Amino acid sequence: MTAIKNGKYPSPPARDLYFIAKGKPQNEVVIEFLKWIVTEGQQFVNEGGYVQISEEKLQYGINELEKQ
Repeated sequence: MTAIKNGKYPSPPARDLYFIAKGKPQNEVVIEFLKWIVTEGQQFVNEGGYVQISEEKLQYGINELEKQ
């Protein structure tokens, strides 16, 4: 798990998962949900069997959502 988190494990089978939208989300509920995913929602990643992404990628996601 540490090797995957640090990007040292080959892809596949380890790869990033993305949420894709048609254009920038406009619905405030959707935007708040996406913000929750990259903040408080991260506490459930390991429980779900996934590997947490880097702080850099999380911050990038937060920054993109702040542009809304």
